[in-house]
Amino acid sequence: MDERQCDLWGVARMRPARRGERIQLDEPFDLPPDVPLLVTVLPPETDGDRAVRTATARQALARAFGEDEPEYTLEDIKR
Repeated sequence: MDERQCDLWGVARMRPARRGERIQLDEPFDLPPDVPLLVTVLPPETDGDRAVRTATARQALARAFGEDEPEYTLEDIKR
């Protein structure tokens, strides 16, 4: 997806440039007049953050799909 396009929920990810006290987008992006916006400021991601998120996802998958989870065939999925 082009970063300037909105996804299904109207979320667009863009990198702004800080120029003084206002947020100014580096790329053009059409916004309807008076549309409400939600801006989230994210801290820089570190390798440690990524490692924690990966470990958490693996633990969640292990809980969801146990050791005795059956193998699903294509026929099972088509039902």
